[in-house]
Amino acid sequence: MPPPFRPLPAAVGAGTWGDYTVSSDVFLDKTETAALLGRINNVGYGYGIIPKGYILRLTGDGKLVLSVIRGKLDKKALVGDAEQQAMIRAGVDSGEGGEKLLGTAKVSHASGKWHTVKLRFKGDQITAIIDGRAAITATDGAYATGMAGLLAGRAGAHESRPYFDNFSVAPDPYRSPLRQPPLIAKPMYP
Repeated sequence: MPPPFRPLPAAVGAGTWGDYTVSSDVFLDKTETAALLGRINNVGYGYGIIPKGYILRLTGDGKLVLSVIRGKLDKKALVGDAEQQAMIRAGVDSGEGGEKLLGTAKVSHASGKWHTVKLRFKGDQITAIIDGRAAITATDGAYATGMAGLLAGRAGAHESRPYFDNFSVAPDPYRSPLRQPPLIAKPMYP
């Protein structure tokens, strides 16, 4: 079952971003979870939408978990208002839903100190890096492009207290730079 993305993730960038590294320093206590997001798609459109992409979670008790989120487990389940339900009915996404585990690692002394966490994408290779060391390496081609972001909190928690600092997204140095579609500015009043 995919994580209940509550609170909603903070995502930046463009759906065209491909190979990049998303990075942040993270500080959390024993009961908290902090996550980096990468190649995130399907954000927005209201209640019932689960973003699709990759999530790297670090828990205060030292679990580092890399997963791919493929939307709702039951992609045809009708949720939300009439507009949302119409979009679900019209959807052609017949692929598998839910969360697929790509790898895990153990981090000693995860709580009570700052850690630099990175999620690197290069083609279908995904690498989770903590404090300068590769901790998880996986191969998955479900999502080739998408935005980057952060997620604070854990399932069922009403309060999120991890700290993030020095958040950055850097393109793969051997590929073309990250491209963002041009912004189109229109005057509010004619």
